[in-house]
Amino acid sequence: FPVTIYENGTYDTSGNTNLNLSDSNDPMYIGGFSTAYTSGLFDEIRVWNRSLTNTEINNTYQLELILYNRTNS
Repeated sequence: FPVTIYENGTYDTSGNTNLNLSDSNDPMYIGGFSTAYTSGLFDEIRVWNRSLTNTEINNTYQLELILYNRTNS
């Protein structure tokens, strides 16, 4: 299925994966596969059960910024 990556509400990259979450009870791993793992950090990862438009992604990102700024001012 297709995977699209956004960073800070902006499109970064996309590709395809052979992972089919709907047909599997296996856990989903983010940041690694088999013996290859990322050395970076992830913050605020979200997974939806449908494709979101670019506008929906950006609106969600902007809303979180507004909420964060209100509670951390």
